[in-house]
Order: sequence, then C-alpha cells, then structure tokens
Amino acid sequence: MTISDFLRQPYPIETLIQNRVFNGVVSAIFVAVFLAVFQPFGIQDIEYNKYWIIAGYGLVTFLAGALNFVVLPTLFPHFFTDARWTIRTHIVFQAYNILIIAVGNLYYSKLVEVSAVSFLGFTGFLFATLAVGIFPVIFFTYIAFQRANELYSVEAKKLSEVVEEHNQHGGTIAQHTEQHLSTTTQPETPHITIAEDEGKQSVTVHHDELLFIAAADNYVEVIHKQQPATVVLRTSLKNIETQPLPPHWYRCHRSYIVNLNKVRRVTGNSQGLKLELESNYIVPVARSKTKELRELLIHLC
Repeated sequence: MTISDFLRQPYPIETLIQNRVFNGVVSAIFVAVFLAVFQPFGIQDIEYNKYWIIAGYGLVTFLAGALNFVVLPTLFPHFFTDARWTIRTHIVFQAYNILIIAVGNLYYSKLVEVSAVSFLGFTGFLFATLAVGIFPVIFFTYIAFQRANELYSVEAKKLSEVVEEHNQHGGTIAQHTEQHLSTTTQPETPHITIAEDEGKQSVTVHHDELLFIAAADNYVEVIHKQQPATVVLRTSLKNIETQPLPPHWYRCHRSYIVNLNKVRRVTGNSQGLKLELESNYIVPVARSKTKELRELLIHLC
C-alpha cells in the first residue's frame, strides 16, 4: 500500500458533541499546564496576574477548538461525515486547527502585552507551530486508525460467522429477537403501513419484505422487495419508531432502520461496522450501537 492509498483510508470522525467539547477542554488544560511549567514566549517575564494570563491562553485554545469541532460541524454537517472523512482529511483539519489556535494565542499575546506581533514573527511562529504540532497529529492519527480498524475488523469477522451460521440453519432473526427486544411491541398483522406525517401518502409492506429505511433530510426512503422498490415519504425515522414495529426492524444508525433478517454479512473498518444486505445494499452501524448489535446477533442461535 502506497502512502497515497493509506491517506485515502476511511477515518472515524467524532460525532458526539459532548466528546468534542471534552477534547477541547483537555486541549485547553494541556496548553495552560504546558505554559505554566515551561513559560516560553516571554511568559517568564510577566510580573502580575501571570497565571490568569496563562489561563487566558487555555481559554483561547478552547474557543478555537469549539469553533472548529462544534460550530463548523453544526453549520456544515454534510462535510463532517464518515463518508467524506479520511486519514488525509483528518490530518489536514487537525493542522488547520493548530494554525487557528496559534493565530488566536499570538494575538492574545499582543493583547496582554506579552509579545509584539510583526509580519516576520507572525509567519515564523505559525510555521514553527505547525512544524512541531504536525508530527504528534500524524502519530496519534495513525495509532487511532490502527486500533479502530483492528477492533471493528475483528468484531465484524465474529458477527459474520454468527450471521452465516444462523442463515445456514434457515431460521429468521424475528424468531429469536422478540424476547431480547422486550420493549418493542410486535405488530398484530404481518403488514405494516408507513404513512407521511400529514397522511397524504403511505406504503404498506410485509414486515419481512423490508430491506431498510433511510433518512433523507425531511424525508425517508423505504427500500423493500415489492414494486416500486423505493418509496419516498415526508416523515422521520423518529416518527416511524413510534409505531408498533417487528423486533427485527432495528435502528442501527441515526439515519437507518434495517431489517436484520436481510443481513447476509457484517464487515468493518476504522469507522465501524457495516451490514451487507440482500440486493447488495450496505447499511452503516453507528459506533455507539456496536455493543447492542453484537448482543442482538449473538442471541440469534
């Protein structure tokens, strides 16, 4: 594998806002502690309110991280997705984050009169910051990728063996999940009607003919084995979940409800697990759902 091929590998993007905020807090504390211990860039010459000024550097670091990892993903959600996120994307974005933090702290230094800002000093400081910071970014990105890739590859292999063994026995997941999903209400009839919020359009499917339901902005796409194979409705997965659904219809991702009876294989990479269904459809599994899905599939046999 070439370096270019490696950089194009998928990389797991953090989707939970609370984790992004936590990472920002950790970065801010690290910067503040580093400056308090080593006191570079003229900090050692500060006579008054030194540690309050140092805390300000931490605050600037946190605000820069909040801008890059909370505000920007909220404003541009279609860019910050697993589908677009690769090792290259992650490294470039982390380098951009380092530069924003450097710019913020450099101007903060001028504001509190720790140092003056000149053009040469500005560009030199940014170059030095990026040169020093990029190596830890690459190292930790590589470590995180390898760990996640190994974790989900091994998990996928185990679950694929469970699914293949189950399929060979000719059973259906619906026969085994009803007790495990005791909070799910089994519909009284084998057919389920999914309607739009205003009731203008609906589709009725047999509970075992569905492949999956995918969210698409303010709509959902119902993919099933009847004709037409795809039906678009103006509703949400949350509203669909309020209906009595079969226990083998499983919300595996914020954007997908999948029919576990149609799973033929489980694959995995650093971004998590993926379910390969009939008709060659592939549905992602949210990383937070990995444990729950494992318990479901292991209880099949």
